Amino acid sequence: MPSFSTKQVILTVDTNLTADGVQLKAYTISPIVLEGDGVGNVLKEHKVTTVMSPQERICVDHMISGGVLPAVKTGGAISAELPVDGSLSRLEDVLEKLLEMLNTVSNYVDEVVEGTREPDYELGALIASAMAKVPRLRPELFQRSFSDTVQDLLMVDHLATLTKTQLEIAERLNASL
Repeated sequence: MPSFSTKQVILTVDTNLTADGVQLKAYTISPIVLEGDGVGNVLKEHKVTTVMSPQERICVDHMISGGVLPAVKTGGAISAELPVDGSLSRLEDVLEKLLEMLNTVSNYVDEVVEGTREPDYELGALIASAMAKVPRLRPELFQRSFSDTVQDLLMVDHLATLTKTQLEIAERLNASL
């Protein structure tokens, strides 16, 4: 049976998100004893290491950047940053950006195959790795999956609008009472 420490841990989190990261500090409490009597406590600071999945890292970076996705490097240039506001109006922008990136990669591969551009083996390995992660779907399965995802997105957008409206009505009722 595993044993657990009974020491209390105090974790402080800077929720201002003004720095380039989330500031975390951890402390443990140790009693100060003089002549057998407890006279107080001392806080001992400990090193904190954060471990995040890639999905969590994207969310934290999104919160720190104030709702702006990090810039993406394409073709030696840094792309414009796309604000993320959770609405469907951004779906078309994101798909256009994805198409632009795919065209950039496709043009690079075509130039290397034609011999007009010197191959970069590291970049080729990254492209191969990215392509290996793309699931192979028949067009009709992709269309159905994409339609289902869009329907889910529409439902979430509708529910968010409905919730916002309900909150506004509740606030107005509370203000009038």
